[in-house]
Amino acid sequence: MTDREALLTAISDMVLIRDTQGSVIDVSETAAQLLRSYPDAGMTLQEIVVHIETMGVIVGAALLTGSGSDRDAA
Repeated sequence: MTDREALLTAISDMVLIRDTQGSVIDVSETAAQLLRSYPDAGMTLQEIVVHIETMGVIVGAALLTGSGSDRDAA
């Protein structure tokens, strides 16, 4: 399995597990954690964010999106 495949699998697993637990997924924080865990996967932080959001929408997970400053401004 390549690093990219491992990262995509980790994204799917993390979203599914957190959704099953009823947890809200902080997309930005989760993406940053995964980027640190898979630095050689060849994906940017924004690409990881998109994959997390996409998977979250597919499974109907509760997602917290946007940066902290965006949430503070709302």
